[in-house]
Amino acid sequence: MKFCNVRLLVKDYRKVFNFYTQTLGFEAAFDVGDCYASFKVLKDSDSEGLAIFLSDYFAPVVGNADKSQPTGCREKSEIGFEVECVDSTYETLKAKGVEFINTPFDWKEAGMRIVYLYDPEGNLLSFYTMLETECADEKRTGTNFGGVTTLVEDHKKCVEFYAEKLGLSINYNEAGYASFDVSAPIEFSLMESHYQAATLGNANKPMPTNCREKSLISFYTENVDETYKALSEKDVTFVNTPTDMPDWGMRVVHLRDSEENLIELYTPLVTE
Repeated sequence: MKFCNVRLLVKDYRKVFNFYTQTLGFEAAFDVGDCYASFKVLKDSDSEGLAIFLSDYFAPVVGNADKSQPTGCREKSEIGFEVECVDSTYETLKAKGVEFINTPFDWKEAGMRIVYLYDPEGNLLSFYTMLETECADEKRTGTNFGGVTTLVEDHKKCVEFYAEKLGLSINYNEAGYASFDVSAPIEFSLMESHYQAATLGNANKPMPTNCREKSLISFYTENVDETYKALSEKDVTFVNTPTDMPDWGMRVVHLRDSEENLIELYTPLVTE
């Protein structure tokens, strides 16, 4: 199973598209009919890593068209970008009118200097630079997609789901944080929500319930039907059954993890 991208499910497609292309400066790999776009945020990779999808277009596929998007709640995901210098990136984006949640600060426990902001629809973004440690030589140049972190309440239960049910290999698991090997030059991780809440000033807010998702984590699999069968035998409950989506060029199936985070598994359709 290979990580493909994190897909933001948005209300105002064009406004969000302009933010990621014009404000953050990412190049669009696809821009399809005001409903879907993917961005080149992974250097030296065939995968784009980040995409946006019009929520109204996607909602019927997973059966939540009658639900609204969450408001007044904590975030359930964070999208991270590694930059050469977080302070200069902060100043550059501020000059473009971008509002930040805080100013750059050293997060020594994580080994990084970091700053947080929201996109136009409240999706949480972070920009960070690794602190000068023994890993300093591994720092990348430019702006690179660092990965997606899912913010959870029951860390142990979520780790068990991704490791034991989906079969992802754990790279690290300690003190409310876990990362997984997703066969990509990025990281997929879990973090207990309360670690972020104080930094973001939303410790008094609940996690969203009975709402549409605002993000989707997509994984490529060689045969979506076989994966569906294997996971069903592990008592994984799916939202739907494997279905050909010709407009998307893929066969897909959807499920939710132990905290209702939406996951897509897909296999590309065979075309001539």
